[in-house]
Parts: sequence; structure tokens; C-alpha cells
Amino acid sequence: MDWPSNEDCYPAMKDFAIYYMEGEQQTKWLSIIEDGLNIGKFSSGKGFLHEIDRVIKASSKPSMPNRAELYQLICTVCI
Repeated sequence: MDWPSNEDCYPAMKDFAIYYMEGEQQTKWLSIIEDGLNIGKFSSGKGFLHEIDRVIKASSKPSMPNRAELYQLICTVCI
């Protein structure tokens, strides 16, 4: 079985950030994601999951179509 990599995780994080986050929070996380990809840094998935959970609970947006799969991918890489 192949485990997902950081290169798989960051796009999932970016999808969540673009869909659910707004303003400074979105800008902050998109910057962290871009920096991580550029330097090959291990993703900040635990912190991201904590923030995205809070944002999702407060959001009135419908659930992302592939939310469960993306969330699981981030968890697999980061936890």
C-alpha cells in the first residue's frame, strides 16, 4: 500500500482553505501551504485540521463533494 505524501496533502489542504476559509485566515493558510510545497517542509496538518474543523462548523456552505476523502488524506499524512 502506498502512503500519501506531503505533495498529496498540500493540495487537499489548499482545496479546504479555498472552499471554507476567508480573509486573513485563508491568506495565512494559503501562504503556509505554498511555502511548504516550495521548500518541501512537512505539512502543518494538525494545526490546519483544528482550524478547518472550527471553520466548517461555523460555515453555512454545503459540504465539499469530496470532503471525507480529502480530510482522510490529510489525517493519514499528518497524524
